[in-house]
Amino acid sequence: MKHLALAALLLTPLPAASATLSQAVDAAVAREPGLAAQRAQVEEARAALSASRLSRLPQLRARSEFTRGDDPVYAFSTLLRRRDFTAQDFAVSALNNPGYMSNFESALELGVPLFTGFSLTEQERVRSLALERAQAGLDAAAQGARQQAAEAFLNVLLARQSLSSLDEAVAAAQEDAAGAERLQSKGLVLGSDYQGALAILAGLRMRRAQAARALEGARQTLAVLAGQDVDAEGSLSTATYAVPPVAQLLAGAQRRLPRLKDARLSQSMAAAMRRRETLSLLPQVEAFGALATDSQDLSGGASNRMFGVRASLPLGDPTYWSRRRAADARWRASRDFAAREREAVEIDVRQAYAAYQAAVDSLPAARDALERAQQSLRLFHPLYREGRQSILDVMRAQQGQVEARQAYLQTLFAVHAGYARLEASAGELDPAAVARLQAALSEARP
Repeated sequence: MKHLALAALLLTPLPAASATLSQAVDAAVAREPGLAAQRAQVEEARAALSASRLSRLPQLRARSEFTRGDDPVYAFSTLLRRRDFTAQDFAVSALNNPGYMSNFESALELGVPLFTGFSLTEQERVRSLALERAQAGLDAAAQGARQQAAEAFLNVLLARQSLSSLDEAVAAAQEDAAGAERLQSKGLVLGSDYQGALAILAGLRMRRAQAARALEGARQTLAVLAGQDVDAEGSLSTATYAVPPVAQLLAGAQRRLPRLKDARLSQSMAAAMRRRETLSLLPQVEAFGALATDSQDLSGGASNRMFGVRASLPLGDPTYWSRRRAADARWRASRDFAAREREAVEIDVRQAYAAYQAAVDSLPAARDALERAQQSLRLFHPLYREGRQSILDVMRAQQGQVEARQAYLQTLFAVHAGYARLEASAGELDPAAVARLQAALSEARP
């Protein structure tokens, strides 16, 4: 029996941990796989920028080469480099037919870029912009995770409060139906009214079952996002939020919204790459120094030193104009994409602002409709007991109250979720905005 009790205890699911909105959002952001990928991209971009900056430093290269041949010039110069030239090597037969000669050459070469036609400057600019784009992507992913978790949290509150109100309505309707059944058996209630009342009760039970499944689904969604089962604290309160004028929101979005920042950075990168292609015809100048040794058998040998400055200039590059056209097209595309993004963001902000204001404006009417539906139900009950109203009228009043309550809860949800969407559309759904949401949800339940 002890073993069975222990097994039952282990198999019993643990209660969900209670969590505020901020805690649930923080947990969702911490485990968001997309954020880990964005952090890796930031690290990659930072390393690429570091490599670009380090490419300005001198580069030391080691070179080793084995050659064998009987070319007279090769043999003559090899003997000179090895310091092995003798008087006998001036013989005409030795000069014309030196025979096969082997040589091992090892060298250390140091190169210092003096002028690269601004290619290193533009490359560093491009990689710096790429780092900023990666950081903007990280910010966008974080805001997206916050919005998704906040809406999931609000859906749990909506489903829970909807289920609670439907539980109350079904219980009251069942009590009224039981009373009507007793009266119907005595012939005091019309059979048609009684059957109509039962149909309304069945509809309420159906809505209650749907609300229970909706709550289960909302909790599972929040659990997936947070990485654990959580019980959402708070309720959909009547609190509203102070939001600035839409023009101010648009100005802030132009400065801070990650997607607009990404579009601007993309355009700047395209401009830098276009400049790099334009300047690719400039010469490349490098200072160099080399220390080389030549020997016949790797046992040693004479050393040679050389240093100087060399320049290279691309002449007759057949790909230049094609690369220029491609860079120009890339820049135009990035410019037009940035313009399209600005328009899309303005539409998003204006729509989110209008949706939030509509929810706030409709809240008094939704509250008034609920209060009147509750008052109607309260007035119907005594009239029904006096025989002046039928059970069908009472059930219809109960159904009307349920409809008004659900509409009121949906309006409250639209206020809080609309605020989260508005902040996200303006690029301002940061921890402070989440804290404001949490404070509003912590107010007394309406």
